[in-house]
Amino acid sequence: MNERFHRLDTAQLGQAAHAKRWIWDGLLAPGQITLFTSMWKSGKTTLLSHLLAQRKAGGVLGGRAVTAGVSAVISEESATLWHERNLRLGFGPRDCFFCRPFVTTPSASEWLDLLDHIKELQSAREIDLVVVDPLMYFLPVREENHARLLLEALLPLRDLAQAGIAVLLAHHPRKAAAPEGMASRGSGAL
Repeated sequence: MNERFHRLDTAQLGQAAHAKRWIWDGLLAPGQITLFTSMWKSGKTTLLSHLLAQRKAGGVLGGRAVTAGVSAVISEESATLWHERNLRLGFGPRDCFFCRPFVTTPSASEWLDLLDHIKELQSAREIDLVVVDPLMYFLPVREENHARLLLEALLPLRDLAQAGIAVLLAHHPRKAAAPEGMASRGSGAL
């Protein structure tokens, strides 16, 4: 018998399932990867900043409950901008920020190293949310329209999700009109 693959029979599915708990009620949950697509400069990072502020002690954002917790943010913005937001909103003291972690588009190896580092921090800091803002700056592929390359870059995020972390990806929409649910720029793999 091949033990390389972990098989679950139908009766075992319920045993393997975890009770769903929400970080942001109905929107973000540990073990899930969520894609947040919105126009450039329309307030994605501002909304995410308010989410971080509500996570300091738990609260409400957009009429939905937010649980207290620790977040890691991978951002293309400078530490100065995040500092200003922190002064204005007050993030949790254990939140951590990876501001412009790469000088150029990261290689697959560099991307994996960063995600591995965050996974290592998970237990020490109790990180339960990782935000990538915006996704396009950190994809270690040159062609976001190439489904296979995009999947290779995104699959390591499953490792974070399987470790019990909620992953939130901020992304930009296509320039052309697209049907509902297909607005994200790049391959349909997103």
